[in-house]
Amino acid sequence: MNGLLSVERMTLELIEAKPQTLIELKDITGLDLGVLNQVLENLLEIKIITLIKDKYILNKLQVKNLSKDVYGKENMKMEFLELFESHLNNSMKDKNKNLLRIKKVYFTQSELWHFEQKIKELEDYVKSIEQQRDLLPFKKEIVSQKVFFLGHGNYLDIVKEPLNRLKVC
Repeated sequence: MNGLLSVERMTLELIEAKPQTLIELKDITGLDLGVLNQVLENLLEIKIITLIKDKYILNKLQVKNLSKDVYGKENMKMEFLELFESHLNNSMKDKNKNLLRIKKVYFTQSELWHFEQKIKELEDYVKSIEQQRDLLPFKKEIVSQKVFFLGHGNYLDIVKEPLNRLKVC
């Protein structure tokens, strides 16, 4: 198994949360029935889900067996790259929305410390929202879920990383 596509992972996460019917999955994801059927067939084929009556159910034993493939570092990296590339492509289609920004900034040590504190505040804010969702009844719809990317890195390290993969540097 080479890992899951983001759309497969999304569907698996919904089924993992609770058994779902095809219609429930269609309503939650907003996916075309043909696409959704193919995703479900793929998940059934690797036996990570099963169909009992009209509900798709997580096969916990198979998830455990495939946990390295499904939740392993390489698969998570592939998912991140897939999501980031999709987000980049969507952002390039409509530059007016400014969905993705990249800035190259010189920071002093003090400025970097403050910037990292702001990132931590944002992460804590998102974590508090997630905790509220666990406590309060809230209709979770995939179509309204947001994905955000947050981080920073040394510009030279980022620029050289592809070269390092090729063993040029």
